[in-house]
Amino acid sequence: GAALAAGTLAAESWLFRWGRRHLSPMSVKTAADALPTGLCCYNEEGLIRMMNETMAALSMDLTGRVPSDGAAFWREICARFPRQGGEAVPVVQLNGGKVYQFFHRRIVAGREALTEISAANVTALYLANEELQEKNQQLEDVNRRMRDYSREMAEVVRDREILAARMVMHDEVGQILLTTRYCVEHPEAMDADSVLTMWEHLAALLLQDAEADEDVESGLYGNLIDVARSIGVRVEIDGELPQSEPAYTLVARGLHTCITNVRQHADGSRLTLRVRREEGWTEAAFTNDGKPPAGAVRETGGLGALRQLVEQAGGCMAVESSPAFSLRLRIPGR
Repeated sequence: GAALAAGTLAAESWLFRWGRRHLSPMSVKTAADALPTGLCCYNEEGLIRMMNETMAALSMDLTGRVPSDGAAFWREICARFPRQGGEAVPVVQLNGGKVYQFFHRRIVAGREALTEISAANVTALYLANEELQEKNQQLEDVNRRMRDYSREMAEVVRDREILAARMVMHDEVGQILLTTRYCVEHPEAMDADSVLTMWEHLAALLLQDAEADEDVESGLYGNLIDVARSIGVRVEIDGELPQSEPAYTLVARGLHTCITNVRQHADGSRLTLRVRREEGWTEAAFTNDGKPPAGAVRETGGLGALRQLVEQAGGCMAVESSPAFSLRLRIPGR
């Protein structure tokens, strides 16, 4: 035990003498100067205890001089280079393109309390962040063009479906005219009461197109309900129609899609829209009195465009075909 203690004491003595011979203030300064990070330490009075060559060179580039007061140097850095982009510390870009991020903290060296300013070269990170922001902007531009394209496609699909619905109405009128002509030419072969019933139905549709519905709100909803009336579809509203975006446009698009579908595919005459609101959401359900689909509903045309717009707005859409057709939208906002 005594031999081990003596050996330990001898080793400590040798390390102390080696450190005195090899670790000097100059060797510490030389090592600090070799660092790519700028360093500056000062006491409570601002007196600089240590500054490496990297920090001195940075100070010359930024202020035109080597500082003598560390506290004043830090205040000048903060005043001349405000913190930007959510950064907690100043980020400085030099004329040569290099970017440094400054840090400020309290340290203890021996028994003295000091403040350390450090400047790290973050050029690569800064450039990568700029590239990422540029790519994000490009992606946002692409997304915006896609949204515009979707809206344009939805308009094209809407106009096409309105035309198709009106063509169905036109065909019905043509069929009534042909039937009436045949009845006139061959009275013995036709049931006059049946022909009269068809004309009464047509007259009712034309009168509905001319009547004003006092319960219908003006604007886009009113225009759509007028279109529905013109092709023989009565729209019944249960609840309060949304007036703010994105629910306003999306519910109106759903109404338009269902109006054309109920006449063109379901051979129905009544469309019901049920609107309910809960905190942060608008829910709209569309049903009709037409024939149920023969199978699963294919989301093409208006339905496909509507789903894309609803999901882009952060909502969801569900289509059911059994036991009857229903379209349900859940849209964020009121």
